[in-house]
Amino acid sequence: MIPRTGIILLLSLLLLLSGCTRTEDTIKVYSDRPEVAELVNLFNQSQDLYTAVFTYTSGTSEEPVNPGLHDIVIAGGLHSSRNKERLSDLNSLRNSSFVKSVYPELLKTGITGTSLRAIPLSASLPVIISGEKISRGKYISWSELSDFASGFNIVQEDSLRNTGFSPLWSEVFVTSWYNNSISSYSTEVRENSFRDFDRLSAELKQWIIENNGSMEMCRAFSDKYRYIPDYRLIINGRIACTVLSLEEWALLPDTITRELTPGILKFEEGLQSTEILSAGIPAEPANPEGALIFMNWLLEESTWEDYLTLLARSRDESFAFLGGISASEKLNTGLLLRYYPWMEPYAPRAGEWSIQPEVETQWPLVWDKLLLPLVM
Repeated sequence: MIPRTGIILLLSLLLLLSGCTRTEDTIKVYSDRPEVAELVNLFNQSQDLYTAVFTYTSGTSEEPVNPGLHDIVIAGGLHSSRNKERLSDLNSLRNSSFVKSVYPELLKTGITGTSLRAIPLSASLPVIISGEKISRGKYISWSELSDFASGFNIVQEDSLRNTGFSPLWSEVFVTSWYNNSISSYSTEVRENSFRDFDRLSAELKQWIIENNGSMEMCRAFSDKYRYIPDYRLIINGRIACTVLSLEEWALLPDTITRELTPGILKFEEGLQSTEILSAGIPAEPANPEGALIFMNWLLEESTWEDYLTLLARSRDESFAFLGGISASEKLNTGLLLRYYPWMEPYAPRAGEWSIQPEVETQWPLVWDKLLLPLVM
């Protein structure tokens, strides 16, 4: 795999090559995940009819789906209602093996009316790590996490010496908590006046008060002890568990992971992703034929096998399917386990997901800059 420092060199090479090709031979690919540069490179190596050119920017923007700007967009938040209005119809791909094996709850996020506009490629899941097994089941429920954490607390002189868990420690947990209960962030903002957000915030604060004494005690504990990573605090016995993304867990060194036990967080309604990465073709692409060829190639199992083979050379850079598990159950029960056998107990099956929320284009920015600080 190409290290992140080498991705810039790859991008420069791809841009240089684009100067020697005609517009109809060029496929413009945009993503907010730098690893897509390697997919673009694989595509260029697989055929000689087209040259794919990659553009990467971090952050959230509506610009990538503006008509005529790019031919392919691979990004988080692509399934917002506003973005889907600006994407081409992909119903011709519904019968592909990949699309037919996408978990229904994830596939639904890319559909508007009867039109498939964004195809989910991967999903990020919240992982609970602890020093011992929390649940006998396949996943860990919120109630099991709560019971396990609450029995760990030690209070001395009105301060926490040890504590099990606090939602304030984990943006991943807080994000999945709200995603699980707010079906549409557009409705929440425009019609509900943040009523559900306020209710869910109050529930979290009440849990903290009941289990950790008070918000002030919880924050004082963090100020005193959490200057080192949570996984170290678990190993040292200071805290019982924490929640991080599946990619974060997968990229921890073996010297750490061998001392910890992971488990996927599942709410009562089912599994809830913290981000869905999808692919789409903007309306009026400059190269519609090339865009469709790239999209068909992207959905082939052999493409992801080549990608995972490349990734296996340096697993400390990214995890599996662009940082998450595949949106395809078939790939998760096949390719994923071949390259990541430790995922076998956790590979989701159809019917285990909850309804995924509709996330508006600018919502991640509002969430990160405005609402999350109010909760954390």
